[in-house]
Amino acid sequence: MATSEHLHRERLHTIITSYELDGGPQQLDDRFHPSLDRLRQHYPPALVELAFVEVLAHHWLRTPRPQGVRFLALVRRRLRQWQQPPIESTLTRSQFHHITGLDPAPIFGPLPSAAAMAFPDSDGVGGAIAVPDSGTGAIGPDSPSLTTRADSPS
Repeated sequence: MATSEHLHRERLHTIITSYELDGGPQQLDDRFHPSLDRLRQHYPPALVELAFVEVLAHHWLRTPRPQGVRFLALVRRRLRQWQQPPIESTLTRSQFHHITGLDPAPIFGPLPSAAAMAFPDSDGVGGAIAVPDSGTGAIGPDSPSLTTRADSPS
C-alpha cells in the first residue's frame, strides 16, 4: 500500500470513528466495510474523504444522523454528482478542518501564496483548487479543479 493511500485510509478512519459513521460498535453492519472498499476502488481517495465530510455537514442537524450503509449511499450519491467537472464543494478549508480536526491540504491543496492571492486568475476568482489524483494522492496538473461555493462568483 502506498504511503499516500495509507494516509487517506487513516484520515477516513478518523472521520468514521469520530462520528460513528459505521454505526458504532453496537450497530455495525457487515456490509459497511465492503461497501466502503468499493467506494475507495472507484473514486479518488481525496474525493471520498471530502464527500464523507460534506454529507456529514449536510446532515449535521438531522436526528438520527445517517450511519452505516445508509450514510455510504449518501456519500456515493455525492460522488456521482461530482463525476462531471466542475467539482463544487460546499465546505471551505476552515470548515473542513473544524469538522474533522484534520489538515485540509491533502484535500484542498496547499494554501495559495500571497502573490496568487494578489493576482487572481484571469476570471477574477482565483479560487480553483486542485483535487489530488487517485493514483498518488498528490496534486497534479491533470487533476480536476475543485471550487468551494465561497470561491464561486455570484
